[in-house]
Amino acid sequence: MRLTPFLLFEGNCADAMAFYRSCLGGALDITRLRDTPMQADMPDEHSDKVVHARLCSGQMELVAADWLHPTRLPRRGNTVGVYLTDGTYEELRVVFDQLAVSADPDLLDDLRDMPFGVYGHLVDRFGVQWFFRGRPPERPVHGGAVRERAAPCRRTVGSRCRRAPTPRRPVGTSGRSPPAARAGRWPRGDPRSGRGPGVRAGAPHP
Repeated sequence: MRLTPFLLFEGNCADAMAFYRSCLGGALDITRLRDTPMQADMPDEHSDKVVHARLCSGQMELVAADWLHPTRLPRRGNTVGVYLTDGTYEELRVVFDQLAVSADPDLLDDLRDMPFGVYGHLVDRFGVQWFFRGRPPERPVHGGAVRERAAPCRRTVGSRCRRAPTPRRPVGTSGRSPPAARAGRWPRGDPRSGRGPGVRAGAPHP
């Protein structure tokens, strides 16, 4: 299942959706009452009203229609809105500024950093509320460097993530490689040097 915002307008659905397309891009499909069989059961003055509008832009989808209920009356409230998330500040700023044209300045909260990320809110010129929430910026750590993420897991055991073991180096009995091994040589006569008496070149070590 998928949850999609659905908006109702009082006869200006087509204008509103065309405006949102100019802000968000994408493809807009509009079906008017006169193009459907429902026209026969509705008054002629409703023929130009939109019965279904769908705007798709990337992963964003917005569905809307004009109010057509014969007895109920539309009431503009503040309990329905559009939630635009997961963008960077720069991406959200472009959309925010376009939607803010002719918006109510008393109901506008400009984009700003919050503990959970970027946040903003406005009510556009059609009375629709927009809420913005973006990804938090990368925070610099000591010395101005950006904290790096942990290395990816090499293998997974059950639900736990285990990293590949670090290759072991040859060690001596003291836990460190002997000085001769670190220098790349062994004393003459040591079986590991390959130069002791009775050890031919290329012969396997004992």
